[in-house]
Amino acid sequence: MKNSEIKNWAGSITLVLALLAFTSTCIGTPKPLEVFVSILPQKYFVEKIAGEHAHVEVMVGPGQSPETYEPSPKQLVKLASADIYFSIDVPFEALWMSHIEGVNEQISIVDTASEALKLYDQPQDEDPHIWVSPILAQKISEQILAGLIESDPDNTTVYQANFQLLESDLKALDQEIRQILSDWIGKGSFLVMHPAWGAFATTYKLEQMAIEHEGKSPSARSLQTLINTAIAKKVQVVFIQDQHSSRMANTVASAIGAEVVKLDPLAENYIENMRKVAKEIVGSFK
Repeated sequence: MKNSEIKNWAGSITLVLALLAFTSTCIGTPKPLEVFVSILPQKYFVEKIAGEHAHVEVMVGPGQSPETYEPSPKQLVKLASADIYFSIDVPFEALWMSHIEGVNEQISIVDTASEALKLYDQPQDEDPHIWVSPILAQKISEQILAGLIESDPDNTTVYQANFQLLESDLKALDQEIRQILSDWIGKGSFLVMHPAWGAFATTYKLEQMAIEHEGKSPSARSLQTLINTAIAKKVQVVFIQDQHSSRMANTVASAIGAEVVKLDPLAENYIENMRKVAKEIVGSFK
């Protein structure tokens, strides 16, 4: 969508703000915070920390890609009355965040990626999926906690207690994954179609090899080099995800005698999904 089209949406939505402000006024039990997040794993973290004190909407739904996503008109209308937006430095935010602020001048934009990125000093242009590391997920959750407390200080005690439970779960997950990968830390290599597991690989000292780079398929020469490397490393699985085409992955898998397996870096149930990811990746080493 062009900037001019986005501005037209912003102008239309501004007309809805007065009505929303009027109808949202109520007497009695305080309303939950209206919260938006970019991706489903963030929804998991926010709901674990905020509980009943927040209603969470997700921009990028199942099967959609943060690289190419455009908000729907319905989402933009809802954003006009939201209290908080938790960003995480995925590509679509670069274009849309200023326009989100344009339709809701009162919204609090909380960057949940900044502290995690201090620990993960890797290029973000190609693989911004920092949340796939449970260590970095803890930092993301800390920023969410801070944002919730700033917007709703009356429930600080609840948010802090819930955060401690989530932090404990994430630490336990990290230890569980280290146990699952214990025989391969520092020497395991896995092959993916789209680079989405760099933070996971860095955290557990693994090597992520990717067929696609910067959204582009490899040249014939680069592809042959990759195939030769994959054969030498005895790669048995090519990992794909629903958000991207698997055509090239199928070609590579056929060339090296590997199977194709789906992993989803954007699944909502974070703990369960990351446990599954670790088991699938270690299974590809055998």
